[in-house]
Amino acid sequence: MPILFVDPLDLWLMLLGASLIVAAYGIYVNAIRYRVHHNPQGVSEALKEAVAPEIVQINKGIGLYFTFVGIYALVSGLWGGFTWPLPGSNNIVLIQPWAVFGVASLIIGLALWSGIHPRYIAIPLAPLGIPVIVYSFAIWIFRMTRTPEISGLMYFLIGLSVALAPAILSRSGHSRIIGWVAIALLAVAAFIALYIGINAAFGHIAGWRAWTPWYGAVNVTAG
Repeated sequence: MPILFVDPLDLWLMLLGASLIVAAYGIYVNAIRYRVHHNPQGVSEALKEAVAPEIVQINKGIGLYFTFVGIYALVSGLWGGFTWPLPGSNNIVLIQPWAVFGVASLIIGLALWSGIHPRYIAIPLAPLGIPVIVYSFAIWIFRMTRTPEISGLMYFLIGLSVALAPAILSRSGHSRIIGWVAIALLAVAAFIALYIGINAAFGHIAGWRAWTPWYGAVNVTAG
């Protein structure tokens, strides 16, 4: 009896795009807005004390989001790694990074939810950007996916943003500038992910409209 495999890439890409937007917002809160309000020059202690709890609550909300997204991405990525639902080596560059995204999301989510400042997970998180950058070059070199140029660019921008995490969240005077750069990189990557995912969703829906399960189709007519 054949086993039915599905292609969930459209949903994964749209979820990835949404998550990149949330990540960009998290960088703004922690590396830019937070630093503005906690600049030791010209900022009152009362304002610092008023803003700090707000940052913690925002981070908890972001952490909750990434925790649940991470669980879904890791479980579905492991499923894809076992079943290989896509043609050939596409499973390597499209499925395996999704599981890595799940791991990274769980690290971010659990840390923020537990109150750990993202600065303290930046260095452990940064190496996870390396395989994503490697896969970006694989997509370009082997001309994988229907849009290798922008697909590879999306991978490269995401991997670079993750690799920049220690610099974004450091205490140096350049962290805000690097934070804005990372936000721009994530915004472009999010647009690419949403663009490809939305187009794939319409393509999948159109391509599978005629499919029926083994027990046949049931015609439902209005009374």
